[in-house]
Amino acid sequence: MDFTSEPGRFIKIWLGTYLKKHNIPFNIDLEGGSPMLATAIKNSIQEAEEEGKLEGKLDIVKKMLSKNYPLEEIAEVTGLSLEEIKKIQ
Repeated sequence: MDFTSEPGRFIKIWLGTYLKKHNIPFNIDLEGGSPMLATAIKNSIQEAEEEGKLEGKLDIVKKMLSKNYPLEEIAEVTGLSLEEIKKIQ
């Protein structure tokens, strides 16, 4: 990846900020296009997707709870355990 282009600079800044925020040590040669960088970006994207999916499930659980759906049905629809749903109540 070309880190001198505008999108490349943005990704470089974003990744550095993300890694610092999560206390992840990094010694990546960003200019060299290290395979570690590609892995870090891929992992960050996967983590964001997983967080988004969980937030979506939480929204669904809250709506179903507000409409008094049975906990077992909420668990079946969302794939969450009964214990996880009870924590949300």
